[in-house]
Amino acid sequence: MSFSLNILGHTITLILCLIGTLVIPGLYWTAPYAWPQLHQLAPFAPSWIAMLCCLPLAIRGRHQIVHALIAILFCGCSTYLAQQNGPLAELLENPTSSPVFFDLEQDLVPVDAQGFIAVHGNLQTNFILDEYQVQAGQRPDQNRPADIVLLAMLSEEPKALDPQHIQIIARITKDHPLEPKRQRLIGYLRPAPTEVLAALIDIQGPQHQIEANHPDGQDAKHMAQPILPKGAILDTLQLPSPQILQFRSILAMALGMLSLSLLVVAARRKNSLEKTTIVPES
Repeated sequence: MSFSLNILGHTITLILCLIGTLVIPGLYWTAPYAWPQLHQLAPFAPSWIAMLCCLPLAIRGRHQIVHALIAILFCGCSTYLAQQNGPLAELLENPTSSPVFFDLEQDLVPVDAQGFIAVHGNLQTNFILDEYQVQAGQRPDQNRPADIVLLAMLSEEPKALDPQHIQIIARITKDHPLEPKRQRLIGYLRPAPTEVLAALIDIQGPQHQIEANHPDGQDAKHMAQPILPKGAILDTLQLPSPQILQFRSILAMALGMLSLSLLVVAARRKNSLEKTTIVPES
């Protein structure tokens, strides 16, 4: 009976280890958007889940504690790389079918959007903000053209913004073609400074109205007051090259396989030590 329970326990730990080292990373590589729940997890949550799955087999191989700890670390790194690269690789390959693709003619970008996304919209070339790369405390040489420019992306007919959506500011190189104005850009979202929004967005107009309240608590009529919408910078310069993505893919798969191998070797070493008998000298 104890032998059967031992076999069952070893089988369960091995299955959990396979889930942690191969299945969880594989979900992000093979079909990253098939399970939306995966993207609702915190950035490091899948790595911790994968590492916990490997923990039982690591405990069985505690006599090889260094190998077990390294294997768990490799498992976490493999899952993290898969979580970061899997959706991005699919986004680059087929952006229009991705759930993080936004056509500004049909819908605005929601305020909870994050990470790498694709946006299809019109570049507003009437207002362009130059960005100079200088050291802290130094002044840029504005006699030379800037290496990076910032400009707003809008729909062909500007839509009213609300608290549930954000204004997109594209960050592109100076050599990026501005024609045609309607383009599809892929980049990383990060918060837009207030001064950038104020410089690039026309904050006057009916789409930016707020409702004031009288001191006595009675609602006042809508007053057209200039307010800044929420905005984010779509940084196309942070997009990794296909070579880097391919290298990360190979590295993630190698780390996953190495993690599984180290855990199995550590567990087998533990079993071999248990079977070793010491014959006392007479």
